[in-house]
Amino acid sequence: MKKSIWITSAIALILAGCGNADAQETVTVASRGSDVDTWEFIADSDAVKEADLAIEVVSMEGDGVQTNQATAEQEVDVNAFQNLSYMYTFNENSDTKLVPIATTYREPMGVYSDKYEDISEVSEGDSVSVGVNSATQARQLLVLQGAGLITLSDDFDPDKGTVEDITENPLNLAFVQIDELQLARSLQDVDFSVIGNTLALEAGLNVTKDAIYIEELDENTNGTINVIATVADRADDETLQKLGDLYHSDEVQKFVAEEFEGTKIEVEVPVADVWTGE
Repeated sequence: MKKSIWITSAIALILAGCGNADAQETVTVASRGSDVDTWEFIADSDAVKEADLAIEVVSMEGDGVQTNQATAEQEVDVNAFQNLSYMYTFNENSDTKLVPIATTYREPMGVYSDKYEDISEVSEGDSVSVGVNSATQARQLLVLQGAGLITLSDDFDPDKGTVEDITENPLNLAFVQIDELQLARSLQDVDFSVIGNTLALEAGLNVTKDAIYIEELDENTNGTINVIATVADRADDETLQKLGDLYHSDEVQKFVAEEFEGTKIEVEVPVADVWTGE
């Protein structure tokens, strides 16, 4: 993977240099899922040309940990795919810490089912699939608590809580913990599942139309805000700082609204307002 990333970047630099004596600065952005579409649009946008910047988008396979590792090892300049809670969890288990340099959007998780049309139909002993990643699972459990299906402990950690923190489960729901990439596929085997919007979109699901329950987002759920991330040493890099402005340009926001049918809600606030560090 490292070799392919750097070969791609090197080609971009050579081409930029050939076309302009004052070669544009090139930033490599690693992304996943539907976010790749957004950053590929940004890379070809008028806004990026006006910023005198070249963006090389690297579509990452596998889970988000691999994307963060590539960023921590500086195989790429930044990544754009994760929310703050996910980053907190990664940082706890990594020697190299990542930091957000700009907020981008938030998107509600949804509860989906091939069996039910409303959350009120969930029954005694039903099975529900959730992810094994602690940051994802914690958020999923909060969604289920918001839906009135379970109660979590008073000291529940929204960044790394698990099913072990469930104090009340009146319907005796059976929790099936699987790789989050398999959640949508699991709908054929379980009664319902809690799925993040990016993965839902990849499976052809729209949270505003197909979910039987939608996560409520407010000031108490800042961990759900997605960000552009890089290594701490580059947090003040002026070139990287341009990326946030590019994402929030009118041209890009129009694309996001149309492409994702309103499921990605823009968040443009100072990082200091939502990030408390490690």
